[in-house]
Amino acid sequence: MHGAVLTTSHSNLLLCWALLITACISCEGAQGQNPPVSPLKTTLNDLVVVFGTTAHDDHISLSHATRAWRKGIRAVIVQNEKPTAELLEAGARHSELYLDYPDRENSATFHSQYPGDVRLALAPFLAAKHLDPSTYKWLLVGDDDTFWFLEGVLKLTNDLDHTLPYIITDERYWHNWERPHVPRFIEDGAPRCLPCNFNPAGEQHPWP
Repeated sequence: MHGAVLTTSHSNLLLCWALLITACISCEGAQGQNPPVSPLKTTLNDLVVVFGTTAHDDHISLSHATRAWRKGIRAVIVQNEKPTAELLEAGARHSELYLDYPDRENSATFHSQYPGDVRLALAPFLAAKHLDPSTYKWLLVGDDDTFWFLEGVLKLTNDLDHTLPYIITDERYWHNWERPHVPRFIEDGAPRCLPCNFNPAGEQHPWP
């Protein structure tokens, strides 16, 4: 899959890909001044928003409500039913591409909780299959009620190489069946890729 991914916390399947923690370190330049900020290398044209949703009125309405903050940004909306002609026509005016993937009632087989979790986990791959890889750098993946602060996204990705397989998430803890309501940063059993010889001892403190 071309490009890199930013996600929000919801589906455990998303964590099965990877977890990247980005630490921002500020340093003082010469004479006590911060070094100049480089111009943004990432622009809004480099972003594609990807939502997982359902065709029910309440959920699809949430996806449409995001048009206010993502004006001018392309969006891929993956729902559980094939989009109607009316939806496709309306979506074209807002740079929206509609795809469909059915609910999975046996979602527990995939270590997920809701029938739509599998759809959300597959959403970035479905989007990448239908997008021209030369037209975007980052996929912003989330639920239909996700709000992205675009200025922060641009700053976060400014100095990152989008050709590397980044997956950046705000997932705070790994939800497990034994202790579903005990958040930790990060849960010991969370599947993620760690650097060689990484010592996880410093991450055992409970999340505030």
